[in-house]
Amino acid sequence: MRKLAIIALTISLFAACSSSYETVRTATISGTITNPKSEVITFRKGDVSETDSLSETGSFEVTFVMEEAGEIRFSHGGERGTLYARPGDAIVMSLDTDEFDETLVFTGDAADINNYLAAMTLLSDSLPTHRDIMIRDEIAFLKVQDSIKELKIGYLKTVSDEEFKTLVNENLYWETYSERLEYEMSHEYYLGLPLDDFSVSDDFYSFITALDNNDSSKLIGQFLFQKVFNRTASVYYSRNIDC
Repeated sequence: MRKLAIIALTISLFAACSSSYETVRTATISGTITNPKSEVITFRKGDVSETDSLSETGSFEVTFVMEEAGEIRFSHGGERGTLYARPGDAIVMSLDTDEFDETLVFTGDAADINNYLAAMTLLSDSLPTHRDIMIRDEIAFLKVQDSIKELKIGYLKTVSDEEFKTLVNENLYWETYSERLEYEMSHEYYLGLPLDDFSVSDDFYSFITALDNNDSSKLIGQFLFQKVFNRTASVYYSRNIDC
């Protein structure tokens, strides 16, 4: 589930970045696999797949026609991963199948972005689960949520692509407030509390009126937020209508 969340994040970021790369070019992905578990590695972008046989030293190279920046998924020996590529990129990757996620390293073009995404996959495995976050009391919930957000932002220091950094920050912005909308209902659900047995503080939902809903560059995040808002709005208003 955590890897699916990371993939979902990368898909949204790739979609937003793609408008900057419109010329039809190619992207090359090469690298080396230590302790290979099969003789091939396969890369997929949409309906297009490219498979290369590993050399005796575990090296490989594939080329994709890239009309726009986007996600490329790869698989080897039952393990899977995702990388980000732009038209014209020459990406180099290396990994050891004995510790697939822990040893996945990118060099060459887009290395900062791909190493950030790889780090997020590892980080997600060490963070509290959704349940662990939602069962905390309100003060503890807000504290851990802010800590996780700042931790993820800290990893962006290694990324030089300003457009990508902006998109990550915007995604975190909406992700944070979507979780806050979910908190009251999820807290009751995970703790098995009767409906309306738990209430947040009077100003907990004040962030809703402060959100920037007019920036068209944040439409992907707004879509995520709107889905959560629609699911929880009836609860919010029913609990505040008599206030």
